[in-house]
Amino acid sequence: MTTTAPSILTPASTAEVQQILDAILPTGLRPCDEVEMEPATPTFASPSWWGADSQRYLLHGTDGREAFVKVMVPSAVRFTDVASVFSTAAHAAAAGISPAVIAADPASGVLVTSTVVGHTATLGDFRTPEQLEPLAELRRRVRELPAMGRTVTVFEDLRTLRAEAEHLGATVPSDLDHLMRRAGQVEAAVLASGYDVVPCHGDGNLSNVLIDEVGRLSLVDWDVATNTDPLFDVGTLLAELTGPSWSMTSLESYETFEQLWGSYDRSAHARATAYGPVDSLRWALLGSCYDALEPGTQEYIKFADWQYLRARIALGAAELDDLMHLI
Repeated sequence: MTTTAPSILTPASTAEVQQILDAILPTGLRPCDEVEMEPATPTFASPSWWGADSQRYLLHGTDGREAFVKVMVPSAVRFTDVASVFSTAAHAAAAGISPAVIAADPASGVLVTSTVVGHTATLGDFRTPEQLEPLAELRRRVRELPAMGRTVTVFEDLRTLRAEAEHLGATVPSDLDHLMRRAGQVEAAVLASGYDVVPCHGDGNLSNVLIDEVGRLSLVDWDVATNTDPLFDVGTLLAELTGPSWSMTSLESYETFEQLWGSYDRSAHARATAYGPVDSLRWALLGSCYDALEPGTQEYIKFADWQYLRARIALGAAELDDLMHLI
């Protein structure tokens, strides 16, 4: 994650967004005086980080087409490699993993994609193995994409965000040092075992999955995508699907991991499970940083508190030590 002041000049108004779109869009999709850009979705940082990184619009083109416009906000640019995000979105679209990219302008943080007629996924969409398999296959296909512009582990992100939280004077819990030490123990176990590095989406939040009217899945929001351990990617989704206990002893965890990974291996299951609370700690620190950058809203601090709680439960559990021995 980058933590320098953003050099990208994100547009501050709808009129500025329209000026950028006039320059980068095909003629038929350019907005005109008779066409209005309407807000697409509200922002809910808590509990799902839904739209927390951007302003979003639905664009009605002069040729009758619609497009989805995502405009990165300055606080998100501070922590995002925008060029890598947009490039990865284009590669994923070409592979049929994401909606088509119509236009992208990393310099202004504006991404335009095709719309998906359907709904945003929830846990209820993946209750059975038959429902889960298309998602597992979609995540596996990401590993076949060209190398991404970012190669960072979740542990490196943790250290970067911890330093940034201190720099910003962000509100963090009194036991953060302990949580960081426990995450460091997980890192030591992972490094000792060794791991592959492949392209990964890196965010298990199911709101990043769109399901169209005939049931086809698309993966969106590549803001934390990176080349990293594929078991980290599995771990983020495993935590989303099986809940915050991060126990590998339940039948649900065993069966879900086997389906996501494609086979069962006890050591791999332990590593994926241990990644879950580390990822929660990363999101908690990001929420703290956003709260410091955008004071006055309770969304980010609520999100951070919830993620700190999730991380605290698992990182403080005795089972984590058992997991690290298995890794």
